[in-house]
Amino acid sequence: AASFLTDEQKRIYGDVKDANTFQALQSSGTITMYTMYADQVNSADWRDEFREEMDFYKENYGLTIKWKYQAYGDDLSKFLVDYANGDAPDGTLTSYRRWPRAGTRQVVYSVDELENLGVVGLDHPAFTAKECLTSKYTIGNDRYAVGIYYTTPSICAVNVDLFDTYKVKSPLAYYAEGNWNMDTYMKCCKDLTRTLSDGTKIWGSAWRDHTYYLVANDARLVDWNADRTRLMLTMRDTKCIKALEYFRDSFVNGYSPSAEEGGGSTYFRLGRMGMFIHDANNYAQLCSNYTFNWEIVPTPLGPDNVSGQIPGEMSGCAVVNSTKNPQGVVNFYIAHDQWINIHNGTDQGAFYNLTYQSAYSEQQLATIYDSASRIGVDLYWGCGNIGNIQWNFWNNIKGEKQTIKEAMDTYEPLFQAELDAENEYLARMFPQA
Repeated sequence: AASFLTDEQKRIYGDVKDANTFQALQSSGTITMYTMYADQVNSADWRDEFREEMDFYKENYGLTIKWKYQAYGDDLSKFLVDYANGDAPDGTLTSYRRWPRAGTRQVVYSVDELENLGVVGLDHPAFTAKECLTSKYTIGNDRYAVGIYYTTPSICAVNVDLFDTYKVKSPLAYYAEGNWNMDTYMKCCKDLTRTLSDGTKIWGSAWRDHTYYLVANDARLVDWNADRTRLMLTMRDTKCIKALEYFRDSFVNGYSPSAEEGGGSTYFRLGRMGMFIHDANNYAQLCSNYTFNWEIVPTPLGPDNVSGQIPGEMSGCAVVNSTKNPQGVVNFYIAHDQWINIHNGTDQGAFYNLTYQSAYSEQQLATIYDSASRIGVDLYWGCGNIGNIQWNFWNNIKGEKQTIKEAMDTYEPLFQAELDAENEYLARMFPQA
């Protein structure tokens, strides 16, 4: 750490490299950001913990944030409209699934552009420690995410009591043997799924998100080409087909509840489901209501996932190129990282932003932290029309309306038309590619 900082200053500002950056961090000014929490817009309605966080920014970073409300799931569409109308925020947090549109529309600064503007602090550990994740926000050779605001890997929660009751070998046993993967996961589902004499159904498992099946086998429906200058449709890749087979079999065999039968989180909470694969942060909010013994193991991976990628969620921090205060936005991302660090009392908390980490034991947290550095995410899920196409594609396979091949034949041209439109933007950025 920099020798000119006191221990208390290091706690508040982190490993600041030089006096110029230290001075800049204390003079952040005012910025505008989106929030999906309506009670953050009006300071009179702020929750106590949020008020404490805002006071931390103001007192230590000289930072005032004006909040604009946006509904959940509306982050990118509202941002692009506001940008076109000259009313964009100074910074934006964009889910990895949707973010390329912010980059291809050239509405956020690249890291190199910020450096050319004289913005300092880009070498702060809040950013450099997460480069394994921010590197995913690259188009061509330019990185558009300054840092990572939020990450949470998926985990597989296990109802220990249910496996014990029906004397089924559990995921914990397979994991202890070093034999925990998609095939042993499917065996757990098969062995546990049953209908009791009174008609009560016991399900094997459910997943929070369909795309998790893809990432678990290192597959994507949509991916970048080798130099990240064009988007490609990769749905017919053998890795993708294998992942879709796992997905289809889970529903065709009745291991997971159908859309008509209801959501997996409800059945897991009621003790009628053996496993539940969810992101670690949101799962922690659910588990306080459980009356059974539960444990976690990593999300099972498919045979083609040699890199060990873990499905999960993450949002990147970007600086909007219409801002008058780019330094203030960078300072906010550093300040937020330090706040999480102080709030959780651990560097791990700052890296993974696991807000509800108190729900887990130290051993469980070690599993989560290991998974978090290997997060992989599919592109464009939930983004505009391509999100609707994906939703229908998955549901037709899940509901046995079409075979995998039939669904691909139906939806491939629809996917491709959307990617062709996206690639027109990329062709303007990289005409020689």
